[in-house]
Amino acid sequence: MVETPGTGLGGVSAAGADLSVVLVEDSADDTELTLRTLQRHGLANDVMAFESAALALGWLRRAQAKETMAIVLLDLHLPGMSGFDLLEAIRVEPWGRETIVVVLTSANAFDDIATAYRLGADAVLFKPIAFAELVERVAELGFGWRLVARHGVGQTGRASHGMVPASVESR
Repeated sequence: MVETPGTGLGGVSAAGADLSVVLVEDSADDTELTLRTLQRHGLANDVMAFESAALALGWLRRAQAKETMAIVLLDLHLPGMSGFDLLEAIRVEPWGRETIVVVLTSANAFDDIATAYRLGADAVLFKPIAFAELVERVAELGFGWRLVARHGVGQTGRASHGMVPASVESR
């Protein structure tokens, strides 16, 4: 597990954000790139990074007991418990419907994307993530004000690449 600035499990950063960002990614390179992107844009929220879906689920359960909300950035293809399994496990929890799950994928695999939406993903983004797209998608879900930049709430332009619209969902 990697923790970046903030207070950890409490979920309240120095900037007062009440939302933790949980990155679940088994690739050290992708984790480093994502963390660097978030830091470069001055994200003040706590960021917790896990290589394992099972460890992330345990942290999320403990965080929810402390009433900490989370945005989960989730790789689908993980060893052991997959990202699909974690997404299903989150959605059956009482707090799971309020947890934002953004799936991160490096493959343009329609089946994976459709399955992620069917299981309850809120958004799908292609790696490497673009910070503006992440903020835009979270804002569309009604939680944009909870992603806090050190200099204020993040602003975005209309980005169009790297996002997979929910319209590919096969419900």
